[in-house]
Amino acid sequence: MLNKSILSGGLLSLAIAALHVFGGGPELHEPALQSALNPAWKAAFSTIWHQVTAFLALNGIFLIFASRGPVLNRPLIGLIILQNAAFGLLFLTYGWVRLGSPFVLVQWTLFLPLALLLAFGLQRHTSGQRKVMLSADGTVETKQK
Repeated sequence: MLNKSILSGGLLSLAIAALHVFGGGPELHEPALQSALNPAWKAAFSTIWHQVTAFLALNGIFLIFASRGPVLNRPLIGLIILQNAAFGLLFLTYGWVRLGSPFVLVQWTLFLPLALLLAFGLQRHTSGQRKVMLSADGTVETKQK
């Protein structure tokens, strides 16, 4: 059963990864590497930069594959939802508190909707499934959720 919301979330995550590399790279990563920062700081910045790239791309790939299966990995998708919500809230908070406007660091406008889209897809997938329970006497019962 294809979960279109999870699939869309995976594609959006890959699109955000591309924006990160091709938009943010020239705007932030390359100038930082050309600056007078200490080489150790530059190495740490590059490591964090590429960790974010990997996070976005790997999550996108996982979500695309997960969207096609009959059973979703709820805990892992839940973790991806929380990670994207945290990213969004960090951009929103730092933009507002340190820069005076939520529209300076606009990345939150991608991460928070992605978290909501994935939450919707996860809820929608599980709302029609049957709940399987093991009773105290060892019998298996199924109930519509």
